[in-house]
Amino acid sequence: MLLIIMERGKSSLLTVTQRLFRHELEAVTAVLLLDAATWLLNGAGFPGARGLSVFFNYLYWASTLLPCYIGMLYCFCVVFGRLRRGTALAFAVPIFAGAALLALNPRSGWIFAVSAANVYARGRYFLAVGAIPFIHMAAAVAVTAYRLFRARPYERRKYVMLMVFMVLPLFGALAQILVYGVVTLWPGLALSMLMCYVYIQNGNLSTDPLTGLNNRGRFDTYTAWRWEALRGTSSLYLIVLDVDKFKTINDTCGHAEGDRALVRAAGVLKRAMDGRGGFLARIGGDEFAVVLGDADAQEAEALMARIRTLMEEENRAARRGYELSFSMGCAGVSGAEKTNFSEVFARADRAMYAEKKAARA
Repeated sequence: MLLIIMERGKSSLLTVTQRLFRHELEAVTAVLLLDAATWLLNGAGFPGARGLSVFFNYLYWASTLLPCYIGMLYCFCVVFGRLRRGTALAFAVPIFAGAALLALNPRSGWIFAVSAANVYARGRYFLAVGAIPFIHMAAAVAVTAYRLFRARPYERRKYVMLMVFMVLPLFGALAQILVYGVVTLWPGLALSMLMCYVYIQNGNLSTDPLTGLNNRGRFDTYTAWRWEALRGTSSLYLIVLDVDKFKTINDTCGHAEGDRALVRAAGVLKRAMDGRGGFLARIGGDEFAVVLGDADAQEAEALMARIRTLMEEENRAARRGYELSFSMGCAGVSGAEKTNFSEVFARADRAMYAEKKAARA
């Protein structure tokens, strides 16, 4: 089942979140295969069976350190919109500790042992390694639960799905530790990944496949909901962005590089929005939009300035032979003066094209 999902998800242009989900599929598949190998070899009597059993049990225990860690990184990436290197390294410390304990196991037998009769047995301190996935699962559940309670109504289903993604294997791990011989952790994680994949496929109906941002349909749904909720002194600001000279990039560097340019542009916007409560979408071609609720003109201007700064940093780091930049237009409205959203969009669009025209002059 997991191999089929991996085959369907092949692509050379994956976002960080998509790559993490794919690595999670690979890690769980490896654990399931190694787990099956250890059960097949346990108690086998052919020559060399015990050596193979010891070898595959080491591989199995080492492989168990990764899936829940990658799953946690996936949850963090979905919740926060990006993955911080410091966070990833901090949560990798238990993995290094587990690897060190496994390296000592041949002498200590703390984690597991294989008898002369080729029978596997848990070591006295097997939980020192066996509990490491709990750290990562618990961290993922805690962060997702926190985000769930702070999410807007239209976002909650996504975080509920993420909770299921980690809660199912969490209960499976508890059952597996408490009842020796019951194998529920990895099948539970495989089942949760299938559920998550189905949800992702459904979500693709509202997600731009290239950049991973919300698409135009999701943008229209969100702005209709936000517009309906706009009352009194509450406000809404719309920023419309267009990649400058995008046709030139396509014509001179090729459409594949044009796609990479759009992915890079989307990455800049995601970083600019990090920690801010706005809505980001690709609304067509090389055009993007940001919706800020309960904001003011200063906040919108500050965000546009941050986008320009981050784009300059991206250009210095990328060195692709061309530079990316945005033309941007902004328009705002309060609940007391709202008429219709299309009028706000038209004002932002006009401001964006006016900036583009001025840059050409």
